[in-house]
Amino acid sequence: MRNLPTISGNITWSRHLIHRAMVPLKHFPKEKLMPNGKAIKQYTTASKISITLYAYELAWRQKWAMSVEKAREGLICTLLVQNDRRSDDRSSEDAGN
Repeated sequence: MRNLPTISGNITWSRHLIHRAMVPLKHFPKEKLMPNGKAIKQYTTASKISITLYAYELAWRQKWAMSVEKAREGLICTLLVQNDRRSDDRSSEDAGN
């Protein structure tokens, strides 16, 4: 996918790669593999890659959560502040000018 914001683009990228790494693992469970050292090694490598990509996705999700919290704080802040001076104070100042 193109033209995604940084955080969502990175999460989408990692999910896509996790999916690509997990499809062969689902089709060939470790128990059904031949006791060939090469097949077991490839299975283990694909598992490690999936775990690493999941950690990468989790890190980007945490960054997203922090950015949402900062944005939320900005939305909660007061935009308008009531003037504490009364209207009769202003009228007396205007009369002095």
